[in-house]
Amino acid sequence: MAQKEPKMLGPDKYVSLVRQAKQQNLDISLIADIQRKRNLKSGEELRNQLFWAGDGCGYKLNEGDVVFLHTDVDNNPGIQKLDDFVEQITQTDNFFLNPESFGLVEVDAEFNLSEFERQGVLQMYSAEFGYLEVKTSVLAEGRRVFRKEYGDGAVNVFDIIQGSSVYGKNGLGAKLKQKGNCTTRMYFLKPSYVKEELFGKDEGTTLWRSAFVYSFYYYPFVSLGGRGLSTGYVSLFGVVDKSAVVGGVIENSEELTHEKVLDYLKRNPVRDENLARALLDEVNKFY
Repeated sequence: MAQKEPKMLGPDKYVSLVRQAKQQNLDISLIADIQRKRNLKSGEELRNQLFWAGDGCGYKLNEGDVVFLHTDVDNNPGIQKLDDFVEQITQTDNFFLNPESFGLVEVDAEFNLSEFERQGVLQMYSAEFGYLEVKTSVLAEGRRVFRKEYGDGAVNVFDIIQGSSVYGKNGLGAKLKQKGNCTTRMYFLKPSYVKEELFGKDEGTTLWRSAFVYSFYYYPFVSLGGRGLSTGYVSLFGVVDKSAVVGGVIENSEELTHEKVLDYLKRNPVRDENLARALLDEVNKFY
């Protein structure tokens, strides 16, 4: 497949950046994409930038608990319903989807924030926000150690939101540690706040905010409850031409699974000792 061209827009206001992205056929990066690019040797400049991300950040009620909803760009109301999203956020701090509209949204992950709160994983920051805080030294030890320290719930959140590039001795967690950042946080809306905002709404109504990645070098955090859409000092990062083609035909890459990797290695043994050690190090981050 032809190499896709990375591009950064801004800084500018949220609505302007998203409109530019759509006009330029820019595939807006998710938080995990941004973190992966930041972790590359060529991505050092990106670490000192602030970004809006393409992740959809929703909240719903389920049997009295507050559940966080994550979507890709194509299902993110903040991208697909841009004008209504910005207007509602500007006027009321929140964007609401009625049950019928939410029924058209494909959610790729859900996390029970109320359960995290009961477990003490989600700490309280203010009347509006809570956060999940982890030690960068534990991230640097790899995914297996991270799971042992923080549990399955935290691992699932980090896997979906921030991706695999945060783990291990060569990951973002290790780079943050080297810069003197002992911890990093992910901010969510506080369950009690979500309940108050959804009170009196039709059953099945969901609340939505935007995703935001802060500068790597100051106090690094990720927000899944952004609402400062009029801020003019945030950028947008993505890839130009999201339907890159070869010979006029869009290539569909086959899903790569753990089983397929193992099968390939059985058929193609690694004989280089250094490569084998590197592969083993990568595998140990996840299993």
